[in-house]
Amino acid sequence: IVAQRYNVSREAQDEYALISQQRTAAAQQSGKFDDEIVPFDATMLVKDKETGEVSEKQVTLDRDECNRP
Repeated sequence: IVAQRYNVSREAQDEYALISQQRTAAAQQSGKFDDEIVPFDATMLVKDKETGEVSEKQVTLDRDECNRP
């Protein structure tokens, strides 16, 4: 849809996404986001792959963990 509507090729979109992810990783490593993100506690659900049992684990989130450099 983006390629047709805005005349941007899939390859150009993929290249932009890769560069964006690399920039985010570099910024995280250099601490550029440290003053922008407030750590907070959360409960994470963890599923045991063998038994299927789900348990809770307390974690502190202090950065964007979805970056894919």
